[in-house]
Amino acid sequence: MPNILLEEIEYKIDQTSFGKWRRYGYIDGTSYHEFASHARILGLPLVHYTYGRNPETGRRKCAKGIIAVGRFACGVIAIGQASLGLIAIGQLAVGIILGLGQLTTGVRAVGQVALGLVFGLGQFATGYVAIGEFAYGKYVLAQLGSGKFIWTMQRTDWEGLEFTPIVDDEGKVRIRTLNFSDGLPELYRIYLKGVAASDVEHQIINLVKAIEYVSATVIRLASHDAMRQRLLSHKALAPDAKFLDDLIMLVEDQRIFKKDSEALRLTVNTCCDTNQLASHAPPVLKTLSSLSEASDAKTKKTALDELSRCLSSTRNQLVHAKANYTLTGNECPYEQLPILAGCVNLAATQVIRWFAGLPIESRVF
Repeated sequence: MPNILLEEIEYKIDQTSFGKWRRYGYIDGTSYHEFASHARILGLPLVHYTYGRNPETGRRKCAKGIIAVGRFACGVIAIGQASLGLIAIGQLAVGIILGLGQLTTGVRAVGQVALGLVFGLGQFATGYVAIGEFAYGKYVLAQLGSGKFIWTMQRTDWEGLEFTPIVDDEGKVRIRTLNFSDGLPELYRIYLKGVAASDVEHQIINLVKAIEYVSATVIRLASHDAMRQRLLSHKALAPDAKFLDDLIMLVEDQRIFKKDSEALRLTVNTCCDTNQLASHAPPVLKTLSSLSEASDAKTKKTALDELSRCLSSTRNQLVHAKANYTLTGNECPYEQLPILAGCVNLAATQVIRWFAGLPIESRVF
């Protein structure tokens, strides 16, 4: 077999409106392909692609361009088995701004092994913020982690949540200071347990539990307000038998909230905003998902009642064995559970903010 490295290589050349292809076929059926665009920036082709062994060197040729694609690639955006660039994607990806791959580095890195400077996400991850099965950084969310502020199934560092970024309607990032006064750390723990759950069913169960944590406070305040209104009546100055009977009936009426479903309904109606929830509602919540800002107060209340019934029934269905549970017709279909999880997540944050805004002496915990 002749040594083609000592011979002049005859490529098959194809010119297109975008660039030039060079191709070479080996006698064993393998081939070499290379494409370089006509457009160039700073002397580099806008797109450079290589495949196979270069017949001139017998080696893989590194693709070099603004967008470089090949077994080995180097460019602004580099895609290859081994890649180097501002944005690098590959099995081994060394990115300056972003690395995405099996083993990757960069200011932000996402991969099986992600060595990030600011952010790392992967099975093993490092970064100022690191998320993974094993992670190291300042703010760490992991199964097994090391850092200043760590969130695992066994440990939660609340000090690391002193500030949380909020994106407003204009897309601007605002900083919201978190409240760690009495009653809130436990509520945050329940909420984060739901958010961090990998299974959508466990997400819903724990997020509903976070809402129910606030129910005792909502019920007490509602009962106090109802009692206060009666006692502010002029009849309270000279109470007769009917007035006293009405007070007894008022107390009896409050007993309905000992039922979980009614407590959940009152909490959702008190703390939640339908304008925000409507766009996140699953199709099964027909009234809520069809709401608009022009909807009247009665329709909005009906939508919140619908949401509370769905949350109560769906939660009960998820926590009980199928043989021991009777369907109510308000359960969320299984295929819509991920959408419901997003909706109840938003509802839980609204409930938490309502609870955090109360004076400590008004909270039940």
